[in-house]
Amino acid sequence: MEARQQKLFRFGAYEANAGTGEIRKSGARLRLQEQPFQVLILLLERPGQVVTREELRNELWTADTFVDFDHGLNTIINKLREVLGDSAANPRFIETLARRGYRFVAPVETVEFDSGGARQSVAVGAGERAERSSDGSSSASLLTSAEELPPVRRPVVRVLFLLIQLMYLGFYIAALAL
Repeated sequence: MEARQQKLFRFGAYEANAGTGEIRKSGARLRLQEQPFQVLILLLERPGQVVTREELRNELWTADTFVDFDHGLNTIINKLREVLGDSAANPRFIETLARRGYRFVAPVETVEFDSGGARQSVAVGAGERAERSSDGSSSASLLTSAEELPPVRRPVVRVLFLLIQLMYLGFYIAALAL
C-alpha cells in the first residue's frame, strides 16, 4: 500500500495522484468518490491487463461485507466513466470485458517518488499510442490527442471562423470611432 501512495499516473489530459486521492484534468481538480478512485488506481497500475471482477470485489469490500456486488461495481464504473468522459460503447480509457472484468486501454505514464519526494522512475504502459525517444524520455503528452477530439464538420468550422472575423471587424470599427 505504501508504494501506491507514492505514485502519480498520467493519461490523456488526466492526472491521478494515488497519495492524495485526487484526480485532475488539465490541472483542474475533479470530484471522485473513494471507491471509484480505488478502482481507477487498480486499473492504472495494470494498464492493458484485465482486472477481474473478483479482484475488484476483494479490493473494495471485505469478505464479511454483504453488498449487491454487481450493482455496486456497475455504479462505481459508471461514476468513473462519467468523470473521465468515457463510454462503454466507445471506450477511450476503460474497456469492459463481459462477465470477466475491466481493462485500462489508454497509455499511462507512471511517475514514482521516493520518500524525499524526488522523482524515481517513469514508465509508460499500454502504450500503442505512446512513444519513447532515443534518450528514453516519454513523448506522451498531457494534451488531448487528435483522435480523442470529436469530429467537426467543415461548414461549422467556416461559420465559426466567419464569426471571429466579424467580431474582429467590429472591434476595429469601434477602435476607429474612438
